[in-house]
Amino acid sequence: MNNLITVLIVDDHKIIRDGIKSLLEDVPNIKIIGEASNGLEAIEFFKNQSADVVIMDIRMPEMGGIETTKYLTENYPNVKILALTMHDEEAFISKMLHAGASGYLLKNVGKEEFVTAINKIYKGENYFSLDVATKMMTKFMSNKNNENDIEIEEGNNTLQLTKREIEVIKLIAEGLTSQDIADKLFISSRTVDTHRRNLLQKLNVKNTAELIKFAIKHNIV
Repeated sequence: MNNLITVLIVDDHKIIRDGIKSLLEDVPNIKIIGEASNGLEAIEFFKNQSADVVIMDIRMPEMGGIETTKYLTENYPNVKILALTMHDEEAFISKMLHAGASGYLLKNVGKEEFVTAINKIYKGENYFSLDVATKMMTKFMSNKNNENDIEIEEGNNTLQLTKREIEVIKLIAEGLTSQDIADKLFISSRTVDTHRRNLLQKLNVKNTAELIKFAIKHNIV
């Protein structure tokens, strides 16, 4: 027999709160013990009682889900937050997770997945709907691919050079030809020439000599 999971619903739309209650009312190990229309009401709720899991919307008046999640997880460390929202943008996902949410679902979720998510985060696991997990993985891979990028302050501008561009600059500074660089990096000489042209434009320099001078100035080589 599973432990009884107490749940607080936080959403500014009553029809959503009523829908969640209706959806979960026949689930034997889940009990809705309260509801709130914004973050301030959720915080007031926790001053008098507690809940195991909070179903949290993001965009709400008075106090939104991100700020509320941060407050609750900092002040009530045992509570688990499950975001339930229509927003699938990476920025919202990232902010909710950094605020302390254990799961993130979109409002098109089915009952079975919804119940699974509640049970999993109650047990201390994380749960994300497929669309959300895909966006997180895409972001992770993007960050991984760019983890060796560097940012350079040049005047009032911030210039970003990729790992590949840095490699090309260093090899140019060694005096290698485009074909030599291509052979070393296992790319075509045409691709090297493209990188060279892009670098001249991006760094606002006129020729290879100025490119090397820029690299020395900023300790790239």
